[in-house]
Amino acid sequence: MTGKTIHPILSGLITILPSHSGENILYWQVQDGVITACEDLQLGGTNSLFPPTGPDNRVLALVRTTDTVLGWSAVGDLSRRQAETAARIAAVQKSLGPPADIHAVAVLAPNLPTAGADTAADNNANAEYILTASISAAVLQSGLDILAAAGCDPDIVLPAGLAMTPPLEGYLRAQIGAYAFVRGSQLVLPDEPSLVAAIIGDTPVAELSTAQIENDLATAFAAPAMNLRTGTFAKRRARGGITAAQWKILAMILSAGLIASLLLALLTWVKYDRAIAREDAKTLSAIQKIVPAATNVTDGQKSLNDALARRGDSGAQVTPLTASVYSVVQQVPAVTLRDIRYNGDGILAFTLASSNVDGINQALLIMQQQGYKVTATPRQDASGTAMADISMRTR
Repeated sequence: MTGKTIHPILSGLITILPSHSGENILYWQVQDGVITACEDLQLGGTNSLFPPTGPDNRVLALVRTTDTVLGWSAVGDLSRRQAETAARIAAVQKSLGPPADIHAVAVLAPNLPTAGADTAADNNANAEYILTASISAAVLQSGLDILAAAGCDPDIVLPAGLAMTPPLEGYLRAQIGAYAFVRGSQLVLPDEPSLVAAIIGDTPVAELSTAQIENDLATAFAAPAMNLRTGTFAKRRARGGITAAQWKILAMILSAGLIASLLLALLTWVKYDRAIAREDAKTLSAIQKIVPAATNVTDGQKSLNDALARRGDSGAQVTPLTASVYSVVQQVPAVTLRDIRYNGDGILAFTLASSNVDGINQALLIMQQQGYKVTATPRQDASGTAMADISMRTR
């Protein structure tokens, strides 16, 4: 099947808004404004999916004449916006069913050429009209849902009667798939003999050929007279993917965040390393009061225990205490030993320091669990470091 070129860039699909799932409907493939194929699709069958369309392609769905009511009204002295609003309200009021269940659209209709007009100026002098279409909201939603299940999301929903070019005079009959309708200049009727006879009488009706119908469909595909997908039925546009430039910006942000995190971690490590070094120096100074030859905290602990043990009974008593203190300091890295004193009365006095009280509390809890009698006096030095002066008795 071929047709005349209407629009050089528009491609996609034309189909029919279904009334129920499982029915057979036609769809037309459009390539560069030309209808290239007409296929039959059984919805809900084994092969019930429409062919995929590209993101720049258009999908047009035609609504059967039996499901829509069309109307034309003169603009008169009203502004275009006022005329469209008034016409839309009137279309809802004239429709069957509660107004809340009716979806109506009103647009400015193109000037209709008049038979016998000699010039374009005569045609442009015709009165302007507002074109309205109303449809049951439930019918429209049901049709869109059925199409969506078949992989089709129409960009435009158009009453089928408006897809045919109106005649200058008389009436035309168009057969689209399994149903037909009659088109006049301001009239669209389902092709039901009794209804047509009651409206137009014995006026002859010209039959549109398949080629003419496809040409008119291609024209409507490129420039539809209206779109019922408005308001709550407007198509939701999918968000575009991330562009290469956006990926580049995102990568730069992530890189900057990673570098900042590494710098922060490095600065924190340097800060705590220096703080530990200061506390170790203070601990070593405390040990050197008893063991002047001590050169580092680890060796100083053993030398201190040996020196205290050599003092005799009092040394024997304090050795377990000092061992326990150093064991706790090793178990709680956040705690450092500031000072340690033993006066030979069975009480070991020392000072613990930490960046917060939680570390000190953890150390005290371990000592108490080991069975030592501990008395602590908390305080804080000028730099904000949490400290505790502790007295510890043997068990």
